[in-house]
Amino acid sequence: MIDFFTPVASAGFSYKRYAKRLEKLSIFTLADLLYHIPRRYEDLSHVVSISAIKPGEIVTVQGVVEEAVIIRTQKRLTIQKIKLTDNTGSIDLTFFNQPYIMNVFKKSKNFSVSGKISFFNRKIVLQPKSYEEILDVDQTLRHTGKLIPVYPETAGISSKWFRNRISELIPEIDCFPDIVPQPIIETENLLKITDAFCSVHLPKDLEDAENGRRR
Repeated sequence: MIDFFTPVASAGFSYKRYAKRLEKLSIFTLADLLYHIPRRYEDLSHVVSISAIKPGEIVTVQGVVEEAVIIRTQKRLTIQKIKLTDNTGSIDLTFFNQPYIMNVFKKSKNFSVSGKISFFNRKIVLQPKSYEEILDVDQTLRHTGKLIPVYPETAGISSKWFRNRISELIPEIDCFPDIVPQPIIETENLLKITDAFCSVHLPKDLEDAENGRRR
């Protein structure tokens, strides 16, 4: 059972190394992390096959890395081009000056990638906004293919970090104390605090997120 009032500096290495930075966001305990409410949501729920993509759309595609190459231009710009393939076709993912990407998108690995479909060098490409490796067919996606929370951030701590840490805490929140008496919850038609955390951090839709915020 998690003690949600444990200081983040004592909650394990994943937290300890960021404790000072989290203090800038008034996050001192694991409970504070749950109360760190998204500032907005990004809709990446439009999941399509590669053959169905259209220029201008923001979509999520899922496929296998077929090829990963670096293109160097005359202006010292490097382009990381990843060829992603599903059973309907292929599309290039384009990254700019991000060499570490080559260590992420390894050949034959499965990925879910969200971004905008556009043209580059007269060819349709996907410019990634978010991505994650698919390790299991039953895997719950955190960063793509759904309504994604975007959090207030600070240097060195991204919304992706918050989504990962909070997603690890959510399964344990049944033991989180609710200070609002049950009669008031019923009278005001409020969500229980545990349900509110789920709605805010893992919303099914914007209405669900707003109900969580109201609590």
